[in-house]
Amino acid sequence: MAAGNQALPGSVHFPPRDRLPPGVTIEKLPVLGTSWYDRGPGYWARRVGNFLIMAVVVALASLVIGAVLSDIKGASRAAFTGVLIAEIVWSLVIVAFLLVRTFQRWNTVRPARALSRGQKRAAAMGGWLGFLARTGLVIGQAVLVITSLVFFGLYLTLLILALLPEWPPEHKARLRLAQQLR
Repeated sequence: MAAGNQALPGSVHFPPRDRLPPGVTIEKLPVLGTSWYDRGPGYWARRVGNFLIMAVVVALASLVIGAVLSDIKGASRAAFTGVLIAEIVWSLVIVAFLLVRTFQRWNTVRPARALSRGQKRAAAMGGWLGFLARTGLVIGQAVLVITSLVFFGLYLTLLILALLPEWPPEHKARLRLAQQLR
């Protein structure tokens, strides 16, 4: 077995790429491509890169939230306390919900599917919102503040998931490949 293709405890050991049966293909995943199969240097570079990006996003969102809370604190201690408690509770609820949902479906195998039109539109909209925020427009800045407040739990969850031994999409791809090999 290739040195990079070390299976996790309790997982299936896959043969090297050149020994896969005919008709069995390695699924291409977003960000990871097919590097998840061998887990070589390219795979680990992508994983570390994703973690660093999520760490920067969490840090920047924290700075935005901190700035908003600082402004609120100067105006009213009661408003500061209310917004701080609401943000903490909201973020923890989002983190808990997403993590529970991820691990409930951890070993559920579903066929791989492409992004839907709606998902592609949502991703494009995110790009436009980022563009607005970078242009310095008041509406863009408002969007940046609101998305930081609303989605901080999501950013934190993605940072936590980046620390897992296997990403959820990678785990699902391994399960699907194991089914193909049976």
